Amino acid sequence: MSHQTTIARAIAAAVTQQAKRAHRIAALAMLALASAVVPGMAQAQAGIPLTGASVVTVGQTHSCTLVGGGIKCWGGGIDGQLGNGTSGRLPDGSPNQSSFAVDVAGIGNAVDVAAGDHHACAVGDDGAVRCWGRNDYGQLGDGTQQSSAVPVDVVGIGGASGLTARKVEAGAGHTCAIVDTATVTGAVYCWGSNEF
Repeated sequence: MSHQTTIARAIAAAVTQQAKRAHRIAALAMLALASAVVPGMAQAQAGIPLTGASVVTVGQTHSCTLVGGGIKCWGGGIDGQLGNGTSGRLPDGSPNQSSFAVDVAGIGNAVDVAAGDHHACAVGDDGAVRCWGRNDYGQLGDGTQQSSAVPVDVVGIGGASGLTARKVEAGAGHTCAIVDTATVTGAVYCWGSNEF
């Protein structure tokens, strides 16, 4: 066998090995990608699936669900959007977040929930709306621009106001509700950013 033939075979073997390695790496990458995009069940806590949900809503950094009148949220919570009284960064500097569904404080009578970018709102069976999370545009509807890590009442809906909410939707910096009055059914009321 000639010296050139030996070199050619060595080069071919090296190329084949490189191709096999590249194929294995591509297969591992596809497996990792597949595991990242395969749906998984939300968890109430480690290993315990979240069940009994009647509504689910997704914000930019968090998700919430309605379970038997209560609201549970998970994901990012740096702006208080988990509604469990926590916000900001943890002592180690990492963002406040939860991989598991946490109870939103003080809500046990909800009939609807909606998540905005960094806030969420719920309608109670009494027609009142309560919101929590970021409030830089007044999207919580409490008359302030102060964020809240626990639900606050939306001013003018529910109670003695004569406005009874049925449904709520949340956007990036605004919130809207379908409300009924003594004379009007299905009126739309909105609060927060009015940029567009």
